Parts: sequence; structure tokens; C-alpha cells
Amino acid sequence: MSVVGDKQSDITGKITSITIRESGSQVNLEADVGSFGIVFGTVNFNPSVDANKETGTVVVRGQALRPDGTNASFRCAGTWRKSGRSRWEIKHISIDDEGQRMFVVDEFDLENRSTTGVVYALD
Repeated sequence: MSVVGDKQSDITGKITSITIRESGSQVNLEADVGSFGIVFGTVNFNPSVDANKETGTVVVRGQALRPDGTNASFRCAGTWRKSGRSRWEIKHISIDDEGQRMFVVDEFDLENRSTTGVVYALD
């Protein structure tokens, strides 16, 4: 049994806004996700769960504008952790409205307002 499949695409994007709340932080982004198209997403970083405040859960909602002109909504859930100064890494499982499942690893650079990552197949 394979856990994670082949690499599907790289992610390169920009953070368009950050909102800080008592319930956690919200990050909005735009990203080029190769064959998946241009993605608009909202990432909710829930409060940390550890004493050092370095890891927690994350929920993502988004819309992909595919190269063929179709759109696909998706939702994700996973975890975040601090990965450096003003940097957060998130690992999450995504499912789109057609049932396609993916494993995604993202790196958010808050200081430079950028995001990079990789999408892997799950099926």
C-alpha cells in the first residue's frame, strides 16, 4: 500500500492578506499550482496545541481556476508548525468537488508574503 503518490505540481504564490484573531490567524492567498491552475484560498491557522506555541491544526478552503476554463472548489485539513522566523509549514489533505484527493506541503513566508509548496497524489 502506497501512502503518498507521485508529485503532481509545484506551488508558487503570494499572500494577499493576514487577519489576526483570538481564535487564530487567517491567511488569504493566490497561487499558481501548475496543471491545477490559479488557486485562491483562505487558510485558517487554529491556535497552537503545544506549550511552545509551535504547532496546531489548519483548515483550508479554496477555488481553482483550471487551465481548461473550469472551476473546482476544494477543502483541506491538516497541521501547521513553525519552520523558521516568520515561517509556517503546513501539511494537509485536500479533496476537491470531484472527489480528487491530494496531499499538500506548503511553506508560508509571512515576512515576504509568499508561499511555495508541492502537491502529491493520494490515489
